Amino acid sequence: MKFYFLIAIFTCGYYVQMTAQIPEMRKEAWYREKIGMQEFDQDASSSAIASTAESSDVLVSMKNAYNQKDHQQVVAYYDVAVNSSLSRNSEIYRLARNSMRNLLNESKGQERAQLAEQLYQVYENRLSRIGTDKYDPTKDTQWNIWQQAKDYIFYADDVLPDADIYARMATLVLNMEDRPEHYTVTKMLEISFQQNSKGEINNDQLYERYKTHIGQLNKATAWLTSQPNTRNQIIAIEKNKETFARLIGPKLIYEKFETEYADNIRANQKNQQYLNTIFAMMEKFSGRPLYKEVEGYLNQWADYSTYKRKGDTALRNKNYPAAIENYKKAIELADFDERRAEAQGLLGQVYLSNRDYASAAKYYNQAIATTDTNPIYYVNLAQCFVYGYPSCTDVDKRIAYIAAMWAAQDLLRKGLTTCDKTDPGYRKIQDYISSIESKIQENASSYKQAVFQTRLSGQTIKLGGFINRSILLKNL
Repeated sequence: MKFYFLIAIFTCGYYVQMTAQIPEMRKEAWYREKIGMQEFDQDASSSAIASTAESSDVLVSMKNAYNQKDHQQVVAYYDVAVNSSLSRNSEIYRLARNSMRNLLNESKGQERAQLAEQLYQVYENRLSRIGTDKYDPTKDTQWNIWQQAKDYIFYADDVLPDADIYARMATLVLNMEDRPEHYTVTKMLEISFQQNSKGEINNDQLYERYKTHIGQLNKATAWLTSQPNTRNQIIAIEKNKETFARLIGPKLIYEKFETEYADNIRANQKNQQYLNTIFAMMEKFSGRPLYKEVEGYLNQWADYSTYKRKGDTALRNKNYPAAIENYKKAIELADFDERRAEAQGLLGQVYLSNRDYASAAKYYNQAIATTDTNPIYYVNLAQCFVYGYPSCTDVDKRIAYIAAMWAAQDLLRKGLTTCDKTDPGYRKIQDYISSIESKIQENASSYKQAVFQTRLSGQTIKLGGFINRSILLKNL
């Protein structure tokens, strides 16, 4: 079970103590044994370098290897540099970190697990030898630890057990109070829900983690609010909080929920952000007194959030006319592009659910025009093409079907150029391209027959209807 969500108490004295104890605290020999790692002694290549080069030469060679994108060699030079007088030079850690990221992007399985551990140790070495960046005081010990956690949880995901990843992250950042890094916290929540779905932790344990990490996300939002150009990050955090709230809700008992939250709800009846998250938790309690009370508080705002929430509720209840009405109102009231695109995409989803492919395509096209970085808009619009090909009435249906799938693939490939590769939806684009290709091959014979009969091979045709694309009829 995977989710896509781009979602603690620490004293200054503890920071100082932690900085001094980093190598001893987190060496974790047990972890090396789990993934078959050896201690990072210099290999033969590193020893050869060490015997023939002074420290300054090593750094120059390391930079040259990096510029030539020889990332394996950069790592070999790093193993020498970190055990030399260069160990307090921040440049060796920057080069090693970037090279290891490049290697990780191309690795899988055990190799990826080992590289993730090596990257983790690069941060360990930097923290123990340098600490705060003297050129940028904001990149202090805490900042570096959060970056260490972010890199590790990103690269270790899918190649190491969830329990092991969470245990390491908990040791590293669970008690860090200031400036939480929201991607890491969101991934820790995601892993927690995965562990719960596999029976590794029970609902009570999940709920305790949920409260801890939502608290961290609240602190992340508070800090980001004071920083410039962070609106999109704040929006992402709030969306993730609502999503996680919706997931935790079914695991709660109404009486316990009412006891724990009723006073806070009434104290925050003018706090729309808080109420939105609480309301998302309460879907299971629809019709109960506290649910109606929160809904009443939320109705005091006639804005985007209110109409989107009403549209979401209508869509879940399959009340499509109400969903359409509320999402259209949300589009009108959206105060920036990301929200407008979200409502447009949801409206497209309503029409797609009703197999109204032309209307669905209209709103997915609008969503992509508003913001072109959401993979799901591309996937769903491509589905409209594939299933809506009968709208192309001026072309032989056998040809229209294949041509519509080519149009869908072209659209999806465009999505690959505009969407973030780290977004889980990016993989959905890749998978759908492959799925469409299989369908094309399955229907190749009827397409060939139709092209032969119409003598259109090699020509460009216009797919009419809502698809509205010009497609070259290729040989299969």
